Amino acid sequence: MRSFVRIFLAVSSLSVWGVALGYWSDLPSKIPMHFGLNGQPDQFAEKSITSWFWLPTLASVFACGFGLLLPKWVRSMAASNSALLNVPDQRRFRALPTDARLRVIDAMMEPMLWMAVVLQWLFAWIVYSTAKVALEDWQRLPMWPTITAIALVVGCAARLLVTATKAVASEVAQHPEQRPRVETARRARGPRLAASLGRAACGYGPRPPGRSGSSFSGSVRIFL
Repeated sequence: MRSFVRIFLAVSSLSVWGVALGYWSDLPSKIPMHFGLNGQPDQFAEKSITSWFWLPTLASVFACGFGLLLPKWVRSMAASNSALLNVPDQRRFRALPTDARLRVIDAMMEPMLWMAVVLQWLFAWIVYSTAKVALEDWQRLPMWPTITAIALVVGCAARLLVTATKAVASEVAQHPEQRPRVETARRARGPRLAASLGRAACGYGPRPPGRSGSSFSGSVRIFL
């Protein structure tokens, strides 16, 4: 499935360049560079390779980062058990063996790649709509596709969080012997603490030096 998403990501990235190249020759001497919240252009720039193709270039950087560089970097951090890797329930995640940590990261890759795909759609839409406004086919940039794309990115991020949480919990359940020693110690300390409190309440717990071993506490003598 991840291979399909990577191919889809590459096609989506190329589509951004296709839209930009398709409109390049028809663009006027000035093109919109920024739009207000109402979709009206409020900043313009002279038509140039830099001013028109910077957005497709940025889209390609995102595609390469999410599709190639980021997965390799995150996997290397998981393999080295780096404390800089931010995952849900990091303490239990770092207690897992290396192969289990890598499986968690692999499960996180698909929603991360889909997030990159949605970003490519957003870039393609902005390039297309900017060309339409520049050619005066449209008076303003419609905002609903942009809002929809942002909502999809947020949805992908939420899915990434849920997927990572479930993957960590699944691997921890399969490797109970790898649970952090802190958690084991906390569970073992609970009964001992309860027993100590019970002895102290009854007055026969350990006493400070100098006190008679046979004497009872004042609270116990009252009831006697």
